[in-house]
Amino acid sequence: MAELKPTAAETRLARELVGTWRLVSCEHRRADGTIEYPFGAAPSGRLVYTPEGRMIVLITDPGRPLARSPQFFEAQDAELAPAAKGCVAYSGLWRLRGGKVVHEVEQSLFPNWTGHALVRMADLKDGRLTLSTGVFKIGAAKYTAALVWEKEARP
Repeated sequence: MAELKPTAAETRLARELVGTWRLVSCEHRRADGTIEYPFGAAPSGRLVYTPEGRMIVLITDPGRPLARSPQFFEAQDAELAPAAKGCVAYSGLWRLRGGKVVHEVEQSLFPNWTGHALVRMADLKDGRLTLSTGVFKIGAAKYTAALVWEKEARP
């Protein structure tokens, strides 16, 4: 089956997405309206889209505890677990499909995402990009996630 030609709106959105984005907020919203902040109230993150169709994202909770050693490979498992839990990192390819951004994950801190597509609804307004998920479950609770990004100017 032939790939559909992008619409004019998708072509314009693709041009506007290219660049580096700084994370402003990350919210998990429960079905009952409760909002949780999985990476703290002031998360740190970068999202990069290249014109060649590559992407990389890194999100961290600045409140993660430090390990005793400054060397990564000397850190104990008990120190690495909270460090990993407060971090999302993956890279791969990106494309637009039906007004949604599709991240084709090639490598990830969370290995279950490798080889899979993560689909995000994209809303770009007033220089801010909001990427939202569909419904997902954590335990028995249903959530959606919304991540707000601001485009960074060239240094």
